[in-house]
Amino acid sequence: MAKITGKKLALCTQCFCVLGDATRMRIFVYLLKHPQAPVGQIAKSLRLSLSTTSHSLAKLLAQKLAEKEKKGRSVLYSPTRHPMSRMLRRALLS
Repeated sequence: MAKITGKKLALCTQCFCVLGDATRMRIFVYLLKHPQAPVGQIAKSLRLSLSTTSHSLAKLLAQKLAEKEKKGRSVLYSPTRHPMSRMLRRALLS
């Protein structure tokens, strides 16, 4: 079994804090199902304001649970390959 360091524990705690918010969790699950989604599509699909969606995506980006890619004039959001993302993908989508 791998040693649990203070750094690893802090990272997990931060991820759980970010995903502990229902709106951010809904957005994260949406990204798992629909990678490379623009903010407008996410907001419309989840019936959220653009402001709420953008703010929540910023928190997911800060914890490296999501990433963004600029394509032309659009910014597309996707889940990352972060270990927490992989674990949640298996838990939520299987």
